[in-house]
Amino acid sequence: MQKVLFAVISTLLCFRQDCKAFSGPAKVHAFPNVSGFLPSSLVCSSTINKQPFRPPSHERQTLIIKTVASRYQSQQQSTSSTSLFMGNDDEIEGTDRILSCLPYLLPLMDGDRYGRLIFQVVPILGLVDSVILGPFKLLYTAIPFGQLIAFFGLSFLSRNTELPRSVRFNIQQALIIDILLIFPSLFGQLNNIVALPRVLLDSGTNFIFYILVASVGYSLFCNLTGKVPNQIPIVSEASDTTIGPY
Repeated sequence: MQKVLFAVISTLLCFRQDCKAFSGPAKVHAFPNVSGFLPSSLVCSSTINKQPFRPPSHERQTLIIKTVASRYQSQQQSTSSTSLFMGNDDEIEGTDRILSCLPYLLPLMDGDRYGRLIFQVVPILGLVDSVILGPFKLLYTAIPFGQLIAFFGLSFLSRNTELPRSVRFNIQQALIIDILLIFPSLFGQLNNIVALPRVLLDSGTNFIFYILVASVGYSLFCNLTGKVPNQIPIVSEASDTTIGPY
């Protein structure tokens, strides 16, 4: 590596000294055909200046190479430290794993209605849904404006820098998933204006529930295993951008 740097720096220094040696009024003798295309300062002739070229001393070249190598090593160490910091940031430890899972109750309760057709076909899934989400639904509906309170409360917590970044990331990701559930509801309102085929409505409803369960299931699995669930297309990128680097 140092030999390559030595060759490159020596070439640059020689070129710099050569240009200095040929400074002054340029007279083109060796290359008359290119004088009309290049500036006179770039077309050099051996008859311009009789002063012999003196390359930089070996000690100076060695000093320059050591300086460049030192800066290169410092840059590599800085890059390694940054990568190590980002790697540690992708780990979730201790109680943060449970705290990172709790925000996903919001999109689960709001999107639970899209699974009604699946619960009719597979009753056991409906029973599991009632057992797990039933108590939270009772509390959710018993509090006036409970949905708005939960949404804005989580929005406030996602901006609290005292919380670990992994927890704030999951809060923001759960909020974005919950916001995306609004669009299927708006699309469903078209059925009141234009009669859509029943097959299309049922297929769309099931598809939305599959996507919801897959996104939340992936997030819960990653959190419980200590990894940040940052691989959901579009949603994870938006969450990461919203909460910032810290």
